[in-house]
Amino acid sequence: MWILKNNLNNNAILVEDQSKNERIILGKAIGYGKKIGSVIDLEKAQIEKNYVIFDHDSVKAFQELIKRIDDASIEYARQIIQKGEQELNLKFNDMLLLTLSDHISFMLKRVKQNLNFKAPLEWDVKVIYPEIFKFSENAVEFLREQTKLEIPHSEATYIALHLINANFSINDMDTTISSTKIIDQVLAIVSDYYQKDLKEDSYSYKRFINHLRYFILRELNHETSNSKNSILKVIEAKYARDFQCAEKIKAFLHDKYNWQIGEDEMLYLTLHLNQLTLVDNKK
Repeated sequence: MWILKNNLNNNAILVEDQSKNERIILGKAIGYGKKIGSVIDLEKAQIEKNYVIFDHDSVKAFQELIKRIDDASIEYARQIIQKGEQELNLKFNDMLLLTLSDHISFMLKRVKQNLNFKAPLEWDVKVIYPEIFKFSENAVEFLREQTKLEIPHSEATYIALHLINANFSINDMDTTISSTKIIDQVLAIVSDYYQKDLKEDSYSYKRFINHLRYFILRELNHETSNSKNSILKVIEAKYARDFQCAEKIKAFLHDKYNWQIGEDEMLYLTLHLNQLTLVDNKK
């Protein structure tokens, strides 16, 4: 049995569950007509997101966040997330509804005041996350239709970054931006080394990008291993050119970020680079 403690807005309420935990519940019209102290019918309530709050400061922060988000922005975000999970076949974390609603709410205020910002990572996001970026462009068009406002195309990049952040369960937007920049830097090294543009539509390219994402996140979270790999010498001899490119990447990451790249990662980098060159040679 959950008891209503505070009606934050029509789409958000603060409740206390049977274990005396405080929860913030989001759902379409879940707060409409509800009175403090009333029992929430869990079977009938349209609960979309459910956040357990463990300390008073977090409750206060959530309340302040939700109070400044208008109902329309929450609904726009809800529809974008729902469609995104269907079309992209991805699962976003629960925090996305809050963070994307907050972004949309603030963005709409800026647009009404003719305050628009450029998105410096647009090219990077478009190349590294093409499906998410394309979907985000459609999301901008959806927001234009719903609000009748001239929302700038640059908003596609910001929406995409929120989706990327939520899909990879990254704790903060700074990590998402940092990893995107580093991937772009690695791709520049690879393109320069082989003196050719990479085939962005190839399966090998997409696998390489996916590998870089998780490798970089592990490095940023200090979860890497420097263990030895007995196969590396064999791979180095067999794919000498690709190994040299991996060495350039290793040197760059060490000089720029002081990362220590282990033999396991050098092995995977070399194999992925070899597959990229095989695709180019076949085309």
